Amino acid sequence: MALKRPTGETLAGLVKAKTGHVFKDIRLLETALTHSSAVKAATNNQRLEFLGDRVLGLVVADMLFEKFP
Repeated sequence: MALKRPTGETLAGLVKAKTGHVFKDIRLLETALTHSSAVKAATNNQRLEFLGDRVLGLVVADMLFEKFP
């Protein structure tokens, strides 16, 4: 069973709710949160993947901190 990928708008809404940041180009957020093995094109998204991993870690840490003070 394949997982359903969230839309760029959904991701941007989650990031905005947690950080207050509004993305001018939602495609950058999608690229940053997409692992290079999931991309069929031969694009190199290593830098954005690195940034996406850090953003994801920040969001998860914030959620855990709020849930388990």
